[in-house]
Amino acid sequence: MCSIRCGFLSAVIFAGFVVLSNADVLLPDHHPVERCITIQNLDEFPDISLIGQYTGPMTAEPVRYIIQADSCLYKGYKFNRLSIYWVLNDYLEAVGLENMPLSQPATAKKKEDVLQQCGFITDELDPYGGQVPDDNPLIKEELFFRISSNAGSFRLLLAERISSFRDGTENNEVFISTSAYVSKFSRAPSELEVNATLGKGLLVFSPLFEGHVEGALINCNGKLVTKFTRKCQTGVTYVIPCSGLSAGMYWLLMRHGNSTANIQLNQF
Repeated sequence: MCSIRCGFLSAVIFAGFVVLSNADVLLPDHHPVERCITIQNLDEFPDISLIGQYTGPMTAEPVRYIIQADSCLYKGYKFNRLSIYWVLNDYLEAVGLENMPLSQPATAKKKEDVLQQCGFITDELDPYGGQVPDDNPLIKEELFFRISSNAGSFRLLLAERISSFRDGTENNEVFISTSAYVSKFSRAPSELEVNATLGKGLLVFSPLFEGHVEGALINCNGKLVTKFTRKCQTGVTYVIPCSGLSAGMYWLLMRHGNSTANIQLNQF
């Protein structure tokens, strides 16, 4: 005699198939693969947040969430598509998550150029692990990405992948070293060590020192474009919006205590 308990069943078996709790149909002689995609270094970009947005046949409206450090990305139903965007925190706080004018890749550049507050990064990360034949021992994948910036653009780079197998063993693949994100170079002792780029209406800089800094961006005519202050940490990347930049040469002036930096930058 069988008894039925109230609640949801995690799987239903019929006609040799298994329906998993995410509505995926498990083929005969197959098993699901768990996948966890995380972004590790969000704390190195304190001026921005990453937003996940997924759309698809099971969502009447786009679903958005703020991506948390070391939390697995998700997209709901397996056929949904996940897109990832960056946004300046000040803009996110002013507008609100649901009111963000996020666009798909085809129009992202146009809106990014106008707003200079948010932009598209990628829609190529899939948190759905799928299924593999039973003769494949893979049961879990952990993918660790890191965010990187260059000339006002942001991208996600795969840093590490850990594959777990049925027999309890793991395979660890390292693709990039964290040291690749901090490019050190020599300067006179009286000068500050700063990596900086300018592009798409954004000043992006990463100081190789800690403490309070005052900064200003000056155009080739000596006119002040923007000024800012930050409490800096070594290796952390900071993003300053600079609206209305035209192509040309600029100078980034920075002061920390008695040390200064004068860095020439180009806007293309």
